[in-house]
Amino acid sequence: MNTTTTYSYKEAMQEVRADLGSDPWGETMGWLFPIAEEIHFKRDFEVPADWYFRPSPFGYTIEEDDYRAGVLEGMNDADLLKFGQTLHRYELLLRRHDMNY
Repeated sequence: MNTTTTYSYKEAMQEVRADLGSDPWGETMGWLFPIAEEIHFKRDFEVPADWYFRPSPFGYTIEEDDYRAGVLEGMNDADLLKFGQTLHRYELLLRRHDMNY
């Protein structure tokens, strides 16, 4: 029996907004890396090249009990890609405003 909760793009974005707090760069990257790993290791499509993702030689590194893993597993491919693209654009915006480290 599959007990995975399904998440929409909108619900996933609400999770990110709740996390942003005082470290938007760290939280954005804290979501973007797991999204790229979910796509690379568990889905049948490629991580967009402009994300500059390089997979870990150790494989999928997201802990199963990390709530982000549950959110990403519960998303369909289209919403997951849209979610990643949105966060990638936000990451670029943060870089332009020197809010990265």
